[in-house]
Amino acid sequence: MSRQAVDPRLRSQPSPPMVRRSLALFYIPIDRAGAMNRRTATIAVCLVDAAAWAFAAFSAFTSGSDAATRGLDQGAGVVVTALFLVTGAPALALTLLGRAPTAALVLALAFPIAFGVAFLAAVLAFA
Repeated sequence: MSRQAVDPRLRSQPSPPMVRRSLALFYIPIDRAGAMNRRTATIAVCLVDAAAWAFAAFSAFTSGSDAATRGLDQGAGVVVTALFLVTGAPALALTLLGRAPTAALVLALAFPIAFGVAFLAAVLAFA
């Protein structure tokens, strides 16, 4: 007779999440339903947010535009940096500390949405 049949406490313990090998050469924990857990998804979104912020801010601050529009480019870099500091950085901090997973995911998803709205507003304002 196995130990699990004898001890009912062993039957009630949850099994560890399944792990699937991805193309990015790192493991992504997958739960029984096949969905990524919220913490892993939030970390992935935060990393994409940080890459988008770094690219947009670097492009804005080092643009080779003329002196008449350089202030607009630097202003856009400041806006993108402030937007990341308000949404992306707190989301990453909350996720790494293991606190408020839903709020962290909402903050992480707010950065690309707000960035898109700000970009659309700039296009419409200067068109």
